[in-house]
Amino acid sequence: MDHSLRLLGFTGLVALSACAPASGVAPSANVAPPAFRYNDLLRQAGVQGPLRFRVRLDSLGRPELTTLQIIASPNPGFLPAIRTALRDWRDSTMAGRLIEQTVLWVSMDTAATDSVARCRSSQSVWAVCARRLPLEIRH
Repeated sequence: MDHSLRLLGFTGLVALSACAPASGVAPSANVAPPAFRYNDLLRQAGVQGPLRFRVRLDSLGRPELTTLQIIASPNPGFLPAIRTALRDWRDSTMAGRLIEQTVLWVSMDTAATDSVARCRSSQSVWAVCARRLPLEIRH
């Protein structure tokens, strides 16, 4: 299993991602997952959970976004992040196939005491973890 830790911008977002094959329809373990961006409003509100999607890959292994189907989602606000991340991603080892994948959005507490336990990825899950920043109180 390939694990990578990426810092996403200056907002303190951290994404822990893993990818491995599962039942012949998950992307290859040798290909890095797409670079997802946790929506700022959803992150601040603590919206999280698993989003499951299905998409067909073209002959080069690029997602055909016209075939993208969201099977389940904790919030429709995650769809733009899926579309954006898939636009530049490819897995040539899965060219021409239909893939089904889960992206787990995890909103960590500000101290990140739960980050390791909640951000573990399994064989068919790409985890996107972001620290929930406290809302600013304005007077």
